Amino acid sequence: MLKCYEVYDKNLDYGQTIVWAETSNKAKLEGQKDDIFDWCEYIDLRTKRRPKWDKYADTKHIPIQELLDECWWFGCAICSKEGLDQSRIEDGEAFIYDEKAEYYKFVRGNLICADCKKKLDERIEKFGE
Repeated sequence: MLKCYEVYDKNLDYGQTIVWAETSNKAKLEGQKDDIFDWCEYIDLRTKRRPKWDKYADTKHIPIQELLDECWWFGCAICSKEGLDQSRIEDGEAFIYDEKAEYYKFVRGNLICADCKKKLDERIEKFGE
């Protein structure tokens, strides 16, 4: 049975990925394939079990709201502005744009910043898209 693991570099405060694997060591090997760990040594990788996300092993995509609830942040799917998190959503500075998009490798859904949402809304109003 596949289990969910968060894989991260012990030397960094950012840059993690989610993988599903049978063991922690297999999770590190799978996680090391992620572009964010191109420069990382296997010995520096750590894993954290995320059992509540085991249920997504079949799709390998976690709904973005669940990650936001765990204090994750993301970049805008349009302009890449960083630091979009639950507090920015609550303040009207970010919006969940498409809950079905496969954003990143393990996330179902994406966020856009307020500026991009405004431009998108204007485009939809103008062109009806």
